[in-house]
Amino acid sequence: MIEQISTRQLQSFAGLDRLTTDTLRELLPNFTLEFFNAGEFLVKPGEHPKDTLYLLEGHIQQIEQGQTAQEIDAHSDASKYPIAEPSNLLAPMIIAATPVTIVHIPTNLLKRLILEKSMSVEVDESGIFDDELQNTIFTQFFIDYQQDKIALPSLPDIALKVSRAIQEPNMSLHTIAKIISIDPAIASRIIQVANSPLFRGSSSISCCHEAITRLGLKMTQQLVTSFTMKQLFTCKQPTLIYKMQRIWQHAKAVSAMSFVLAKFSKRLKPDIAMLAGLIHEIGAVAILQHAEKYADLIENSQHLNATILSLQSTIGTMTLQSWNFDEQLITVASEANHWTRKHHHKADYADLVQVAKLHCYIGHKNQGDYPIMADVPAFQRLTKGKLTPKKSLAIIQQARSQIQALEALF
Repeated sequence: MIEQISTRQLQSFAGLDRLTTDTLRELLPNFTLEFFNAGEFLVKPGEHPKDTLYLLEGHIQQIEQGQTAQEIDAHSDASKYPIAEPSNLLAPMIIAATPVTIVHIPTNLLKRLILEKSMSVEVDESGIFDDELQNTIFTQFFIDYQQDKIALPSLPDIALKVSRAIQEPNMSLHTIAKIISIDPAIASRIIQVANSPLFRGSSSISCCHEAITRLGLKMTQQLVTSFTMKQLFTCKQPTLIYKMQRIWQHAKAVSAMSFVLAKFSKRLKPDIAMLAGLIHEIGAVAILQHAEKYADLIENSQHLNATILSLQSTIGTMTLQSWNFDEQLITVASEANHWTRKHHHKADYADLVQVAKLHCYIGHKNQGDYPIMADVPAFQRLTKGKLTPKKSLAIIQQARSQIQALEALF
């Protein structure tokens, strides 16, 4: 049993991994350990912890609606992310499957550390901020973030209902089809995908039930969530509406590109890749919606862009955690804009989205602001040295009709 945490162990956690050893050493007195025996509740039904909790040792189960939703081991990638935090509105109850040690980190302290590091690394190095950074607008935005006053987007109702229904062990395809059919536009798109060249069977289908049978439950769930994402990219202020629409158009392009790239991978699934592309900058949605409170920030596009650059990864991560998304998608929101990102695992969806983003930027007027594809670690992991940027681009050009068809679905 671990009785004292080290700075090296803290640096294995997402967010804290960007802090220096000296900084973490100074903060050690703020972190506490708690021990649980097998069978004990870490988070009881209806309970929300006061701190952010990380799994340091042992094996836990997250329980939703009486069923095991996820199992997490301290040595798995999932343990890099919080297992519970106050802002998680859909937090499941958590039980220790083995003797467990968790780390309590005060949530406000964690937010401040992540944000300050994000500002110093992501923003200062980009050269976007100038001496006016410390104006009262940005400072107030920072305070709102620390005090949980920035409302996170909610997962669209139909996506939530379909997700819950699919998790029910005895739920019939007929019932799931009825839930989807509540939204005729979504049902129509599901049927359209099932009849597309990517999934077309021996005959054309015309009903949602047959579409789900052809696509499978998991792919149907991913597609429904993807098709409802557009509902979130909304705001009221005219200047921000234009910016939100640009972000949505970019998300669609990256999503379609990710889908096509995933088809050339033996490990990454196209339906998950599609969703990954749509949500990779979901944090910007919350920021733009909150920015409507500050007229001066709206008028200063430079400071607004800098605010998005600084905060979107952190707020995007919080958003997907509140939706109980899988850690592989949370990693996308957290890491998709960190071009020098390094890890020792096989290519993941964050790698895929980065390469998709770079393909989308080719020919863009701001292409020079982004790194050369061959120099990005994600491209090397994804292609394993077997594909050059030129050959990669040729493949994408051949799939242009598929990309356009996918974008048209949203």
